[in-house]
Amino acid sequence: MSSSNSTSNLVEVDPRRRSILTAKKSALILKQQQQPPPDNQDNLVFSVPIDPTLIDTIEVKALELAKDLDRVISNFEAKMEEMSKYALESVEIHDSAVQNLCSTLNHSREEMLALITAVDQLSEDMGGVVALSSQIKVLKEALDLIEKLPAVK
Repeated sequence: MSSSNSTSNLVEVDPRRRSILTAKKSALILKQQQQPPPDNQDNLVFSVPIDPTLIDTIEVKALELAKDLDRVISNFEAKMEEMSKYALESVEIHDSAVQNLCSTLNHSREEMLALITAVDQLSEDMGGVVALSSQIKVLKEALDLIEKLPAVK
């Protein structure tokens, strides 16, 4: 904050007076440095000794963690590859099933058309049987009439 105030309060100074202002500024800075900092939590600096064995232990644990991560990633990669193979195999099986279904449906359709043709042919052939049936009926009625007539001797 003091640096922004000092920059905003800058005025063009005569070069002869510049050395006097610089000396006063230096004295003020030196005085501030000699004063103990106020008891403010922000200004406290904590110094913690670092144990070299602790760093070595952290390094060893980091290497173990890296190896474990590499193993997990390798296992994951293997599982993904296996899943990809199974997915491809299932797609191939599905494709084969669809092709078999299509060929079976085509064959069934062809057989159904053949059956319909045979039934139509049979129906046409039955037309003659119906005519024959009506002739037989007429003959039967005639025979029944003849049987009812008194016998001629």
